[in-house]
Amino acid sequence: MGIINRILLFFFNLGAMALSLVVLAACIGVLPESVWLNELHYALTRPETIAGAVVAFLIAFQLFCCSFRRTRPVERESGEYLVLQNEAGAVRVALDAVRSLVEQTASNLPGIRLARAKAYRVHSGSGKEAVDNLKLVLNLSVGRGLNVNEVSAAAAKEIREELREVMGLSDVVLDLRVTSLSDAALPSKRRVV
Repeated sequence: MGIINRILLFFFNLGAMALSLVVLAACIGVLPESVWLNELHYALTRPETIAGAVVAFLIAFQLFCCSFRRTRPVERESGEYLVLQNEAGAVRVALDAVRSLVEQTASNLPGIRLARAKAYRVHSGSGKEAVDNLKLVLNLSVGRGLNVNEVSAAAAKEIREELREVMGLSDVVLDLRVTSLSDAALPSKRRVV
């Protein structure tokens, strides 16, 4: 259920609770019959009552329709697997493994002090045409004095190449974000093969 439907549900429930309290008060005699009958007659003659009833009906209808919709979350991160197809069949790769590979690859690049990645499985399509793709959000801490464009382009190229070689993934959505610039001297990094 989306945020708009949650807000509608909240206000609709407040209205339903208030109405039930008024009916309860009328039933047990807290409100005298002459008072609530007079108020009811007055409310039934007002155009605002009709408008309120129409709005309440539309909200109730929207929430009723939401109860029959089946939607899946678009992006999932924790405890999820990415399914890769090969000649032998399907292989399930944990998103944590993908995240770890990307962080290690980025951390070994010159100019990058720290790399934190989030891996998402993005579900698109429906039925037999459903496809799971990979979306990566990579937060980088880059050394000060370096060209951010060059460092991020090199990181994107290296990560895409590593994902293609190790996992056979070529259509990965990669979102690079430089979150900080570091004053500390960068240690020399060597790539161990």
